[in-house]
Amino acid sequence: MKLTIGAENLLEAVALSAELIPRPAILPVLSMGISSVLITAMRLNVFDPLQKAPMTVAELATATNDLS
Repeated sequence: MKLTIGAENLLEAVALSAELIPRPAILPVLSMGISSVLITAMRLNVFDPLQKAPMTVAELATATNDLS
């Protein structure tokens, strides 16, 4: 997976194209956040039930409570 920064509106697009946003400084912060989310999901066994079939949030909550 490659992390990129994309604009969600015109102001962000202008700032990104004018290089007003320091991309190298932002990417490590995004990487740490994503890794924290993935580690937490692994600890909560979120991925095991999802291997069987797609689930809604409520179904996933029930499935992960059953695994605990």
